[in-house]
Amino acid sequence: MQGPCAEEFKQAFACFIYSKEEDKGSDCVPEFRKMHECFVKHDVGKKPESDDEEDESEEKQNEIVSSGNQVETQAQMANLEVEMKAEMDEKKKNTEST
Repeated sequence: MQGPCAEEFKQAFACFIYSKEEDKGSDCVPEFRKMHECFVKHDVGKKPESDDEEDESEEKQNEIVSSGNQVETQAQMANLEVEMKAEMDEKKKNTEST
């Protein structure tokens, strides 16, 4: 086992495993307290705040891409509309001239 609190964990775990007390592990409070203090000191088991920020940033980027895609789609539709209108006008002119 590795990490900043490996020794404290091993001591607390071994104490619990080999505890002969009727209330198993009740004689291991000092070892578990040391382990807990080490965990707090080294932020063991806490999710880094940057992960949350990255998730939010990714969500925002996805929203921007999504709205960008919507704008692009709207622009494409507008271009198609203009092209179709131009074709219809061209056909109308050709029909009138014949």
